[in-house]
Amino acid sequence: MRVVRQIIPMVSSLMLSGQSEVTLPFMQSVLQRDLYNPAAFQDKGWHIGLPSALYDVYHAGPAFAELIERDEGDPFIQASSLLNELSPEQDNLGVINWRIQTVKVKYTNEHWSFGFEHEIVSESDFTYPTELVELYVEGNQPYIGEEIEIGPDLHIENLNSFGFLISRRLGPLNLAIRPKLLTGVKLAYTPRSSARLHTNEDFYEITLSTDYLLYNVGVVNFEGDNLLNFEVDESQKFALFTPHTGFGLDGGIVWAPSDRLELGLSFTDLGSIHWNAGASSYASQDTRTYAGLSGIGLFSVDQIELEGALDSLRALFELASIDDDIKINRTPNYYGSVSYQITSSFRAGLQIQYNSRFSSPWVYAASFSTFFPSGLDVGATVSQKFDQFQLGFYGAVPVGNWLIFAALDNVLQGLTPVDSNQFNVRAGVNYHLQKK
Repeated sequence: MRVVRQIIPMVSSLMLSGQSEVTLPFMQSVLQRDLYNPAAFQDKGWHIGLPSALYDVYHAGPAFAELIERDEGDPFIQASSLLNELSPEQDNLGVINWRIQTVKVKYTNEHWSFGFEHEIVSESDFTYPTELVELYVEGNQPYIGEEIEIGPDLHIENLNSFGFLISRRLGPLNLAIRPKLLTGVKLAYTPRSSARLHTNEDFYEITLSTDYLLYNVGVVNFEGDNLLNFEVDESQKFALFTPHTGFGLDGGIVWAPSDRLELGLSFTDLGSIHWNAGASSYASQDTRTYAGLSGIGLFSVDQIELEGALDSLRALFELASIDDDIKINRTPNYYGSVSYQITSSFRAGLQIQYNSRFSSPWVYAASFSTFFPSGLDVGATVSQKFDQFQLGFYGAVPVGNWLIFAALDNVLQGLTPVDSNQFNVRAGVNYHLQKK
């Protein structure tokens, strides 16, 4: 049984660094709902958002509690446990995101809104074929005479976002834009990620054809420019301002034809970042043949320690490195929403999201909430995200001019991220100097 130990340092780095949350946009009394439509939240007066945070994790296979084990204190992934729950029909997706909004200030009068916010954003997603894990567990013998795709796809982006909001109310219509200054911190991105392995059915011969390109800024170091010989780069710390700059734009519209009905359309994260100082591209575009050793000798744990076999395998993954500037376009998100005030105390809503980055790009959600005379706002959501059904709950509690809020997108698989393969939580505190 092959134990995959080298993956864990990279995964841990991502966790300390997707598709958007579905519950927050339904929370009528929460200032941060305008993160997904800058025309939303139109309460008059001054509003201050103290630090709020989002943590979002998804894995197509098992939850982390089932996947990660420890051997003398060091975590590792048990490949056989991973394989049992992977999809044989499509590549497997993992998403680990967190966002911290450090400060948010917004002022709204009868016709205009102005705002400023700063957010620390860490987005990471990785896609890997089931055949790659099967190769670790079973070796390449099941694929003799076949060609399989084993190349993983990676996207990690850590950045700062400084947003400047302006909106204009025209009767029942509210129009808003939020230009953003972006400063990049870390990047790892594979615009090309093909690695195809063929095992000859007549000879002990393995052929690997690669078309792999990795953009890297401060995430990994490759020793000897070798794809199999890497370490996580811990030297570059998070900073507010960096040489990697770019611009983004959010835009939205809210139309309220009556006191009960509200419709919204918006987009976020349209823009790009120019990565320069310390940016490197690693490319592997070659076809090589390894001969003279059986498939078991290449991939089983008993044989992989042999220096000759390991060096020969590494030779198949040699990289050419280029130090050059990189421009990465952000992947925009699109949103549509409908909200209806059934009575003075009850509200229902529908929401749709689209993100082209993922193979399951659509998210659908519905919400039902109730308001109490004390100002307490609680509700529930049902949604479909990454083709999975979710049930979420949220609440916002006023204490004087303060508002404390929290939301969970999915409680069906547990209340902690290690127990669930799809977990999303948002929490924060706001202060309202003047209310509507």
